[in-house]
Amino acid sequence: MMRRSLPSVHDLAELVTYKFANRSNITVRYGTYIVSTASFVGHLMSTSKGRDKICSLIQYIAQFYYECINNSNILTVQELHGESAIISALIAIRIRKSMSSGRKIFRFLKFVDEIGHIHKVAFKSKKRSLPKFLTILGHIASAVYYFLDNTIWAANIGVLTSLVSQEKIVDLKQKKDSFSLTRSISNLIFSILKVRRNQRKVKEYIKLIHSYPNKIITSGDPAYETVRNLIRTRRKIRFRTLDVIHGCLRIIMLYRSLELPHHRILHPVFVAFCGVMSSGISVFKAAIEKETFLKIDIPEETKTMDTSRSYSALFDPASAV
Repeated sequence: MMRRSLPSVHDLAELVTYKFANRSNITVRYGTYIVSTASFVGHLMSTSKGRDKICSLIQYIAQFYYECINNSNILTVQELHGESAIISALIAIRIRKSMSSGRKIFRFLKFVDEIGHIHKVAFKSKKRSLPKFLTILGHIASAVYYFLDNTIWAANIGVLTSLVSQEKIVDLKQKKDSFSLTRSISNLIFSILKVRRNQRKVKEYIKLIHSYPNKIITSGDPAYETVRNLIRTRRKIRFRTLDVIHGCLRIIMLYRSLELPHHRILHPVFVAFCGVMSSGISVFKAAIEKETFLKIDIPEETKTMDTSRSYSALFDPASAV
């Protein structure tokens, strides 16, 4: 009589029951992880911006998979792909097109928001001249980009067929990418300036901390606010560094898309990978809400720190960034 090689449903049920009964701590830990992950994704998907970033990530993952197959050096893969025999590649390209088309609705009339941002920065912002100029330039490029994107979407669904021909759609796509490149460059320069400015602040805070006398830290002590500002500034640097990386990735992608000089040195697989990384950073930034910085609160009953913690122990110059 042959023995079964696969467990039955009854065997699996008994196994699950045993795991729950004898390893409840593992079950609770993984169950908590699943619930927290689902809550995190649900919170991210509760906004149109979050949904757009998730769809963008899926789109570029599908694009990356397709480019890996389309540019494969394996002879068998090349033959099968030439005969359209790799079903997963066909599915990936359909996913990419579907996500690209579906994301259009999240950008519908978004250029109106950019016009409001332009007015706010131009007349109400107290930024210095160069950062203010870069911010306004980025918002102007974004407004034109979203307007052209909405126009192309309306032409593709037939609303503006009489006004926009297929030849004009190709030209509009090139102009849209050009304004996107302008926006990425201005945002990149702005982020680099912010990083350098915050790095100078960190050095000032470090110098200020070392100038304080070696004594117990209290909530009303100037050192308390200095350390708080140091932590917050370092956090800002980390987020602005992400902005710099994201801007560089976007510029690489747009450089290839616009077919600028020497664009062929950028391999399609590398460009697709840049898209995955760029979308991943966007999802990360949207999820953690980068403008919410760390706040240090000390309860009333613990206003003072341990007397063994001096300024020299609180801050190690070797760890400065």
